[in-house]
Amino acid sequence: MSIKYCHKHPGVITRIRCFHCKKNICSRCRLHLDHHFFCSRKCYQIYRLGKFGAFLRRHQLTLIVCWNVLLSLLLLMHW
Repeated sequence: MSIKYCHKHPGVITRIRCFHCKKNICSRCRLHLDHHFFCSRKCYQIYRLGKFGAFLRRHQLTLIVCWNVLLSLLLLMHW
C-alpha cells in the first residue's frame, strides 16, 4: 500500500479522501458534512446538487401528478 499525501499539504500523510472528487485530504482540509468528508464547500455543493437531481428523477411522476392536481384545484377555485 502506497503512502497518500494531502493534495493541499504535500508533506502531510493522510488516509482520507474527499467523498466527491476523491482527492486525498488531511484533518486540516476536510469538512465533515452529511456524514461524509469533503475537501471544499464546492465539492459538497456539487454532491448536494447530484442528490437533488437523483431525488427529482426518482419522484418525477409523483411531482408531475401533484403539480397537475394543484393547478386543477387552483383553476376550479377561480372559476
